[in-house]
Amino acid sequence: MQSPRRRLPLRSIAVFESVARRRSFQAAARELFITPSAVSQQIKKLEEQLSLRLFERRAQGIVPTEAALRLLPQVSGALAELDAAFTAAADPVPCLTVSTLPSVASAWLVPRLFRFRQRCPGIVVRLETDAHLSDLQRDGVDLALRYGFGAYPGLHSEKLLDEWCAPVGHPDYFRKRPLRGIAGITDHPLIDDESLFHGVPYNDWKGWLERNGADASLANIVMTFTDSGMVLKQALAGQGLALGRSLIVMDDLVHKSLRTPLAVATPTGTGYHLVSAAGRPQKPEAREFGAWIREEFQHHRKLMRKHFPPAKTARGNA
Repeated sequence: MQSPRRRLPLRSIAVFESVARRRSFQAAARELFITPSAVSQQIKKLEEQLSLRLFERRAQGIVPTEAALRLLPQVSGALAELDAAFTAAADPVPCLTVSTLPSVASAWLVPRLFRFRQRCPGIVVRLETDAHLSDLQRDGVDLALRYGFGAYPGLHSEKLLDEWCAPVGHPDYFRKRPLRGIAGITDHPLIDDESLFHGVPYNDWKGWLERNGADASLANIVMTFTDSGMVLKQALAGQGLALGRSLIVMDDLVHKSLRTPLAVATPTGTGYHLVSAAGRPQKPEAREFGAWIREEFQHHRKLMRKHFPPAKTARGNA
């Protein structure tokens, strides 16, 4: 006679997932709106039912066991699928949630979304814009377009584009104040962008100038913003030179509202990556969006060769 199938309480499983992901009973309690004592009781109950230790209690806090670490990605994926299933049942219209940086959304993705709507009119795209990384296992995000090095533990990452930076400014600005080589950049007011994460040496003016053979100590930085959109607005207003990331400034270069006066585009070592949760089956809507955005980036690479030419030898242009 076959033994009855053991049913584990879903509540305890959800508590386990939150604790294992956050490495804290207190943080899990805040996330789930219950007390730390209730969290501890749920974990104890689950460990007893499984006859398996899930967490080690130590002086510095709790540490997931190897068994818990093996379970975490599978449990996170299963809970996300359950959430998606019930959401779809409540709203039969196919919906896709995409996360990206505010600057990428406003300057590049949003102006192109109409083409995805034309291609897939039955799919509603919900766009999340946040400078903080979304948790693709828990936040209901299907895909993310991330800017960085591409190393995202527990996630599947596909590079779509290598990023390059170059000086940009309004055409009227250069008519009034011509730019005479890389060394002459330090004679101009420079607008810096602090919104990008640290550790990328060529995303700020001083790092970029140093790489290209100019005296970075002479950089005349007159404005610094923590919002890439504000940096772009100041450059468009003719207030000085910005260090333009190719994806963010490309439309303005195509429409001639910005210029790159020197052929000195420099790779940053970073890029744009299409990211999804590893081990979770992709929704059909996500596959459609992925195919579309790959085509858009392919078109962008063609524009880069025309409007954002790299220098053969950056130091030689000084």
